Amino acid sequence: SVVSFCGNPRVSTETIREYKLQNNTHLAINDTDSKVCVFDWNVNTPPIKPKNPNIPAVLSYLFQKGSKFRTQSEIESYKEFNGITSVTSVNGRSIQITADCLPKNAAMTLELMNELMYNPRFTEEDFENAKKYVKDMLIAGQKDASSNLLDTLYPGFFPGINQKLKKIDELKLSDVVEFYNK
Repeated sequence: SVVSFCGNPRVSTETIREYKLQNNTHLAINDTDSKVCVFDWNVNTPPIKPKNPNIPAVLSYLFQKGSKFRTQSEIESYKEFNGITSVTSVNGRSIQITADCLPKNAAMTLELMNELMYNPRFTEEDFENAKKYVKDMLIAGQKDASSNLLDTLYPGFFPGINQKLKKIDELKLSDVVEFYNK
C-alpha cells in the first residue's frame, strides 16, 4: 500500500518497520532513499494537570537552553555545523522533540535528541529568564480578544491569561523539575 499527500510522490508503507522497545517505546522506521531524515520523538504520560498552569511554557523555554553537558550556544553551533534542525515543545501530556538532518548525520541527531530529552539544563538563571519571557508573552496576549476564548467557552477547564498571570510569580524551579520527572 501507498500514501500520497497533495499530489506529492507516493510513499510506500511496505518499507516501514516497527519495533516495541523498553519503557513502552514504539519505534517506526521508513527505510527509503531520502535526502532528509525526520525524527519525531514524543514522551507521553496520562494527562497531568500541572501544579501551576505556566509549567509547560516555562519547561518549553528551558528545553531550548541546552543540556547539562552543553550550553545553548554550543548546541546551536553543533546543529548548524552538522545540518541538524530541532524543536522541543511541552504540554500537560507530552514532551516532543522534532528534528531533521542529512541521512549521514542520523546517529548524531538521535544522540543529540537523547541528550536534550534526558539531560535538560535547569539553572536558576534560565528559569528566571523563562518566567519573565512567559509573563511578557501573557501580558502581550491580554490585548488579543481571542486569547481568553477557551477560558470563556470552558470555564475552569483551560486556565486563562489572567489566571496564568496570577500564578507566574508563585512558580518555583522545583515545581518545573518535579513536573519534568513525572
